[in-house]
Amino acid sequence: MAINNTFKSARLLQSRRYTHDAFTDGQEAFTSTLDINANEVYIDQALIPSSSLPFSGSAQSGSIYSVDGLPIVKYYHRAGLTRSDLVSGSKNEVWFLLSNASSSAGIGAQLIDGNQQTNFVSPKYSVVALANANAEDATPGYGVKVFVSTSSTVGGVVAGDQVSTNDYTFDYKTGVLQFTTNTTAPATTKYVYISGYQYVGRTLSSQIGSGTSVISSRLARIEESTASLNVFSASQEGKDIIISNYTSSMNAFSASVSASLVFLQGSGSIQSLGTQNNVTFSVLTATNDLNVGGITTIINTTQNTTWNDGALIVSGGVGIGKNLYVSGSTTIVGNFTVLGSSSIVNISASIIQLDDNIIRLNAYNPFLRYAGIEVMDSGSNNTSASILWDSVNDYWVLVSGSTGGSVSGRVISTTYGTQGSETAITLNTIPKATGPGSIGDSYLTENGTILSYYTDALVVTGSSGQTYIKGKVTLADVGGTDANTNSSAILFRNSSNELGYVSTTATTNVLTGILGYRTSDGKLEFSSMIDGGGY
Repeated sequence: MAINNTFKSARLLQSRRYTHDAFTDGQEAFTSTLDINANEVYIDQALIPSSSLPFSGSAQSGSIYSVDGLPIVKYYHRAGLTRSDLVSGSKNEVWFLLSNASSSAGIGAQLIDGNQQTNFVSPKYSVVALANANAEDATPGYGVKVFVSTSSTVGGVVAGDQVSTNDYTFDYKTGVLQFTTNTTAPATTKYVYISGYQYVGRTLSSQIGSGTSVISSRLARIEESTASLNVFSASQEGKDIIISNYTSSMNAFSASVSASLVFLQGSGSIQSLGTQNNVTFSVLTATNDLNVGGITTIINTTQNTTWNDGALIVSGGVGIGKNLYVSGSTTIVGNFTVLGSSSIVNISASIIQLDDNIIRLNAYNPFLRYAGIEVMDSGSNNTSASILWDSVNDYWVLVSGSTGGSVSGRVISTTYGTQGSETAITLNTIPKATGPGSIGDSYLTENGTILSYYTDALVVTGSSGQTYIKGKVTLADVGGTDANTNSSAILFRNSSNELGYVSTTATTNVLTGILGYRTSDGKLEFSSMIDGGGY
């Protein structure tokens, strides 16, 4: 059978644990049973919650409940157990929890495995109303909940796999799970899971250390004091100095370099605090200066939404002598000023969004001649392009950088006008220079098919090349000379006001008139008379 009460009682009296009835007394491992050692005294017992247990769901497995930064209990949700390698009739009667990991191979039960988990919190720590509640109930208690399943993973465990509390015995101290009979024990092909709470708080041995020193030289504790403590000092051997529920003032405190300090639930004041090691406060209020020589760590992770919430709240200004590194987002409600003769701000974000409508550069003395924006070229090494304001000549400059040097040119704008009503270039108008750095409309327009000057003074149709001139055409030069080859042509205008040319090569055609100068006044005209005679 799985449990022999006679064997178990005898072994507990011998300071041995009980696992298998098949073992002899000499085969069981020695452990603490009836004697109480310093590592078994829970000095944080009062901090174990007796009701309103914090965890009960799968997402909380491995979570630790803490008080003022001190870990108290750890929650396991359906943690896989490891079987004993001693098989009885194809059944595994004894199971262990090894660092929340199950093993199908099994471990020996004669020696205590270094990874075995112990010190589980039993229902005796809860209120009476939770005496029969288990760690997964809607209102959880400290009773363990055991499952036997065919699934090798916790995801396959279902509610129907739960084992009746009558079919097993769980030793909360040693962490050994024993099935009451071989009949109720699971087959070697099955898996066992357990949910429960484990004590992970401080023990007496963790606070007083080892050796022959008396407790007072290793542990100093002042609790529920109501009077003033003028002077407190801890020796070189001091380890933890705990001050709890103090309600009055402490004028002076000093501790050696090996001491750490914990203040809990205090409501009084300390006039002087001197220590070179860790100091922990549940709440710290400093009415005067607070000087910290070492590293200050705030472990609270409260997120902020305004300036007066979050893990660190400062009502006044903050002075920082060296670098400031912020891993999250930064919100600045007031002005943001960067000073320095060679200030460099590196921003790696792909997009920068600014609520301000104006960016002011070169605003502080000494003022430089050029100020603007420089853009690095992603395809070339150490080259850039810039748009700069030349404060000497009062115009914008475009600068193109290259490995061989930089070249620059002026930025040309439209003709200056009133801000908000700037002058624009008229559509289809060919611009002209209106100033040293500005352009405006000219009389030339081009709409894609026709080039015009002054509306219709000169019109050139692009597709045909036909040209219309509204006014007179005046030649300032005498023009070209005859080539003396009888190949010249005479220009004429037809009835459609179009210019044309006629060859001067002589023909024998019958004409109605010839071109010549009139004898009376020298006017050039066509006539059918020559020297007064007809032809």
